[in-house]
Amino acid sequence: MIRFPYQETFLITEINTYGKKLISNIQSEPVKSYLKEAAYEMEKGTIEKMNPIHFLMNLFSLLSYPLIMAPLYKKLFRVSEKEFQQLIDERAKIIIGLLFKA
Repeated sequence: MIRFPYQETFLITEINTYGKKLISNIQSEPVKSYLKEAAYEMEKGTIEKMNPIHFLMNLFSLLSYPLIMAPLYKKLFRVSEKEFQQLIDERAKIIIGLLFKA
């Protein structure tokens, strides 16, 4: 994030401006394949059973929301850029723990 300090603003602007165009360029087969694989892992018990779409939405939310909210979070929690980056780095283990059964 230090290298791209306005990344979250850029992402929101791009989604609002080019959202429909971006979506139309996404190939549906990779998404279908991913959802099928998620459903398989749910049947195996690796992932909590739910609609695979919810799993993917949860994954996207857990990854993107802290970045989008970065300016507010840094002020709210009174953390430096370096401290915030450390929090983001720590999230990898937290997200895996939330989404996958141990």
